[in-house]
Amino acid sequence: MCPDEPACENDFLGFLESNGSFQNEQVIGLAKDGHIMYGPKNSSGELWSCSDHDICNGKFMDDGSYAYISTNTHPYLIGCWGPAAD
Repeated sequence: MCPDEPACENDFLGFLESNGSFQNEQVIGLAKDGHIMYGPKNSSGELWSCSDHDICNGKFMDDGSYAYISTNTHPYLIGCWGPAAD
């Protein structure tokens, strides 16, 4: 998952947070299936709404990657495993 950059291999989440495509959403973890997990607020600083995510509590981000988002409704974080990570 990491490009050939030592910063990514040494601190994967730190690398993602400093990468321009992840600056606005808060990364809170990495799921066992390899997808990023985001906190409860979107890039506008608002809580994710039910229409923002699929049944697994995930969504396709602007860069085309799939990620899980935490919400204040069931299943709160991961409801099932989403599409396979590249």
